[in-house]
Amino acid sequence: MPAFLSPLTTQIKHKWSDSLYRNSIYLILTMAAMAGFGFIFWLINAKLFSAHEIGIATAIIPTTTMIAIGSLFGIDSSIVRFLNTKTDKAKFVRSAFFLITILSIVGSVVFGLFSYFFSPTISEFFTNSTNYFVFVGLTVFTTINLFADAIYLANKKTAFTFLVTTSHSFLRMIFPFLFIGYGAAGILLAAMLAQIVGLFLNFFVLQRTWQYFAGASISLDSLSGIWKFSTHNYLASLLNLLPYSVVPIIIIDSIGEAESAYFYIVTMISNLMYVIPNATTQSLFAEGSHDEENVITELKKSIIFISIFIIPAIVVIYFTAHFLLSFFGADYAESGASLLIMLSFATIPYAVIIIAKAIFKVTKKSHYLLLCAALVAVMEISLVYYFISFGLIGIGYAFFLSNLIVAFIAALLAVRALKTTDK
Repeated sequence: MPAFLSPLTTQIKHKWSDSLYRNSIYLILTMAAMAGFGFIFWLINAKLFSAHEIGIATAIIPTTTMIAIGSLFGIDSSIVRFLNTKTDKAKFVRSAFFLITILSIVGSVVFGLFSYFFSPTISEFFTNSTNYFVFVGLTVFTTINLFADAIYLANKKTAFTFLVTTSHSFLRMIFPFLFIGYGAAGILLAAMLAQIVGLFLNFFVLQRTWQYFAGASISLDSLSGIWKFSTHNYLASLLNLLPYSVVPIIIIDSIGEAESAYFYIVTMISNLMYVIPNATTQSLFAEGSHDEENVITELKKSIIFISIFIIPAIVVIYFTAHFLLSFFGADYAESGASLLIMLSFATIPYAVIIIAKAIFKVTKKSHYLLLCAALVAVMEISLVYYFISFGLIGIGYAFFLSNLIVAFIAALLAVRALKTTDK
């Protein structure tokens, strides 16, 4: 090896030995793979299905994600925060798994029954019993796979998250070709089949590595001590996803199905911007849960790590927004480029908010977490209603302004949480 490369190699090995960086990188790769394969998945769908069909699917799929995360009832965060403190980890995991599965089934069935009150368009889709069944299946399988991801994070083994998620995300790109002619239901079937693959892979890894499902006993008593923390995280998770589930419905009912498709594709690309801060703060949460005394050190490392990547990413999006969207078609580029640029700038205040949220979780100030989530949800939805007359760019204004205001409040609360913990 050339002598000039030796210091670089040493530095890389040092960073890789740090679990914060290592797990952050695996999570970044996971999210990048999901976003990249998701980009191709929707690019394929854009060629195979009409904008109307994609518009319906893009309104329903975020709803399955919202119900799935809601069905976790914040237990995914409690797994990360408390798993290492449990004497019978296997029973804790099994009991949590049983509970979230039941909640997911009930939640998806109930949503379908009352969907007319949310959107007549979606309700009409559910009049077909097969469509309804696929919706429930996609929701339940998504819930279980998200639960598995939380277990990997709690054990600081996010390499498994990367391997499993990349595998089923890759296969998801292929599955739409199996369901050409099925309309919006075909897109959901492709997504469900991919989640089934992930389900089998996750069960294999969890059982082979930790034998969490070797026994059959479950007990709600094993979940004691987590309910307040879980409830706050549950409500915060629902509030976090609420705008992404409500806004597509607002778009469909206000300015049309095609605009909903444009919005979904834009947010899918903009989510690439969120990969670095999301992954790093998840790792920060895991590290802080194992060693709360060193959370300040881990926080500083996280801020530096996020900053190194986020600014160049904004510059790239600014100059390539129209080009990226042109892969989906001229209409996507013409209607969505300005929105994509606006959402990229919103990444900065968004990063501040989720860093603060990680601090709230580590310091068990979950009421701060709930407060910030509520503020973002209320402000985003309210401002979307206000700016929807401007078209899709109005949604960009709404997202940027709401995140900017809440970022300031979240930063103040994070400082207070850390000071209170020190005392």
